[in-house]
Amino acid sequence: MDHYREIGKSLSDYMMYLVLVRPTMLPKGFSDKVNDETYSQTKRIVIQPKTKQTAMKVFAETLGSLYSHSVVPTSFSEFGAFWDGIKFGGQIEMLVSEERWDNEDKWKMISERWMQMMVHAASRCTWEEHAQQLRH
Repeated sequence: MDHYREIGKSLSDYMMYLVLVRPTMLPKGFSDKVNDETYSQTKRIVIQPKTKQTAMKVFAETLGSLYSHSVVPTSFSEFGAFWDGIKFGGQIEMLVSEERWDNEDKWKMISERWMQMMVHAASRCTWEEHAQQLRH
């Protein structure tokens, strides 16, 4: 179990590194789009409450309604990466509960998804950009 969890965490950390430190190694505009969409969705949930307790309550209610699909975005771009992450988490939890997946199966799927995203990003990075980053 720890093996797949470590792989998933390492790939997640590396993709975050690319988004924040080496955005030119991602498809053009990808990093800005992900950051802008995620920030606006998070701001909508967290920025209004005055206390930590109120913020946690608003976040839990919003996340719960999104997760239970009682609030469905009118378009994919309305919630972007934020919504996609929630859907993926829900799919994994369904597999854990309904298909009786264990933690190893869960972390294997998470690791595979991160690998797919990394390969997708790498396939859209020019060889010149990749070579330039390797020089640093």
